[in-house]
Amino acid sequence: MDYYVRYFGIDYKKTGRKLDELMKAKCVDVKTLSNTIGVSNQSVYKWIHGQTLPTLDNMYQISKLLNVAIDDIVVGMDEEVGYKLPLFYFREKSLIENEMII
Repeated sequence: MDYYVRYFGIDYKKTGRKLDELMKAKCVDVKTLSNTIGVSNQSVYKWIHGQTLPTLDNMYQISKLLNVAIDDIVVGMDEEVGYKLPLFYFREKSLIENEMII
């Protein structure tokens, strides 16, 4: 069964800064991260600079490499006000054929 993932309330810039901080703390550079999870250096730079987000698969691989939870990487926009929105939303592909999810 195919599923789409929609990200809710994620601050791309803050998530990128957090990823950069975690990479520095674990002494993982862009080249090491990109080679380990099988993406280009440019993709990793886009994540760090808040232009895009890693896929859920890549997020899982990053969390394993850095030995942190996905929640430790992803920063939601509403965390400053003291509550967290659900960050991921899964729906069966067949249910959203006509919806614009991604």
